Amino acid sequence: MTPTPGSRSPRRRARGGLVVALVALLMLGPTAAWGLWSDDTPLEPVSVAAGEVAPAEGLTCSTEGGLLGLVNQYVVLRWQEPETGPPERYLIRAQADGETYTLGEVGGDTRRFEISTGLLSVVVEGLLSLILGGRRPPITVVAVHGSGWESVSTDAVPIRVSVLGLGGLRCA
Repeated sequence: MTPTPGSRSPRRRARGGLVVALVALLMLGPTAAWGLWSDDTPLEPVSVAAGEVAPAEGLTCSTEGGLLGLVNQYVVLRWQEPETGPPERYLIRAQADGETYTLGEVGGDTRRFEISTGLLSVVVEGLLSLILGGRRPPITVVAVHGSGWESVSTDAVPIRVSVLGLGGLRCA
């Protein structure tokens, strides 16, 4: 059978219809999907704030020990737990000449720390030499959360050398 000019075979017509249907699906599919996934609701601004670790409260300093109050005295720091509960740990720090020295680290359930000349000579000889030179470095306590975030420092308490440098340390 010979096709007449201007007439198409049924196969050819079916193929043409299939091509038109595929083109329509390719164009409408993404548009329909976009319509389902998109939303005209405007985005609200989001603010992000860093967490805060509550500081220890009420840092006090007392001078203890010593023979007749003259020899082998040491300083005892005491504080209260933050009102938000105990942190993971506390850091006891001293500052002198622009340097920050960490004197010790205690668990979050501890509320007391002793500082003696022996501790200072073992931990930081530079700080001990400053104290022996008449300086009174401020000592603070910092609460540390499990994530590593630190609180602000407590109010500082200074320490000094007692009687002629032979008696140990005293609260200033």
